[in-house]
Amino acid sequence: MKILCLYGNECALELFEWMKNLGHKVVLWKEKLKENWCAA
Repeated sequence: MKILCLYGNECALELFEWMKNLGHKVVLWKEKLKENWCAA
């Protein structure tokens, strides 16, 4: 599963790493989203 994490707090990094270890594709995004990026 592809998971987009829109949370930049350091306390959530352990959760994101756990999801990666389960075999999910995890993208951590800390910047402001732009409409054209979301559409792509």
